[in-house]
Amino acid sequence: MKFMIKKSDVLDVLSKVQGLAGRKSNLAITSNILVSATEKGISLAVTDLETGFEGGYPAVVESKGTIAINGRKFFEIVRDFPSEDILVNEVENHWIEISNKNVEYHIVGMNPDDFPSIPVVDDQGLFEIESSALKKMIEKSLTISSSDDKRAHITGVYLEKIETDEEKLLRMVSTDGSRLSKTDYLSEEIGQVGMEESVIIPKKGLSEVNKFLDTD
Repeated sequence: MKFMIKKSDVLDVLSKVQGLAGRKSNLAITSNILVSATEKGISLAVTDLETGFEGGYPAVVESKGTIAINGRKFFEIVRDFPSEDILVNEVENHWIEISNKNVEYHIVGMNPDDFPSIPVVDDQGLFEIESSALKKMIEKSLTISSSDDKRAHITGVYLEKIETDEEKLLRMVSTDGSRLSKTDYLSEEIGQVGMEESVIIPKKGLSEVNKFLDTD
């Protein structure tokens, strides 16, 4: 596998997924980022076994393939790389070469076949919501948290769809056992959401989502 990427295209996302790649788990492979090169560019995948991220980015691909590379080291190399163009080349035994004309890094990767699969969600009732509105809902919900409690309704945010003749809304409710936060998003499009039952979403997963949301 061999491809050329622009530093500005991937640096921001590599920074934002450090919370997932750096989270401790029983599998060493989860500290890696799965990088796949296709004719369309590259895709990045990260998971901590509870929250998964996938994204596609432009690249000049010379040969296709997939590598698993340590997320922290890859981010640090890209962050400190002295040029905008970065050449990534898989050599042998999962060794990865990151270079330009003047600089060359060598880092050992892991077997990409060991990377956990991220669930594919198909045929869901998706709808659009303003990024700033979702960001406010998440931030208000995350202000109430308890690190000591392991119960799902304490470590998670309760999400429900409420639909009446008067209003249609999404509601997030969060509690630490003594305080409670409730925030609503009203929209006619809520009626399109195929959500028959309420769900509890882990707060740490929402925290990762929040990193990618714009304020405007």
